[in-house]
Parts: sequence; structure tokens; C-alpha cells
Amino acid sequence: MEKRGVPTATLSIVDFVRLAESTARFGGRAALPIVSVPTRAIDAPREAICAIADDVIESVLQGVTQAAKERATSA
Repeated sequence: MEKRGVPTATLSIVDFVRLAESTARFGGRAALPIVSVPTRAIDAPREAICAIADDVIESVLQGVTQAAKERATSA
């Protein structure tokens, strides 16, 4: 999506943030916003997933809006 001009943010559990950063750099997206979440949520109860989302939503919004601003100023 980033390559098509759609601002995105990647969510990564804490243990894999460095891998996500390396992958983004290798793919030519070093500035890709990566938001760290504390734990896997795939098998967590709905309440736990909602709590994680509440904790990271501001970082996600900041990441995508900053990416959109940078794209607009570089165009």
C-alpha cells in the first residue's frame, strides 16, 4: 500500500520490532512507521485486543498522518 501512496503503519510485537525495522529498510521503506504492541493478540480475548488497540491507536494515527504530511511536502 505504501508503494501506491497509501500511508500505513506496521504493528509488531515487541520481540520483532527490530526485524520489522530491518525488513522495512531492506524493502526501501526505512521511514515506515512501526508501532510496537506488547504481545500477540491473535488468540487473545476480545477485551484484551481492544485494550491493546486503545493503547496504540494514537501511535498508529501519528504514524500514518506524519507519513502523509511527508509525502505531501515531497511531492
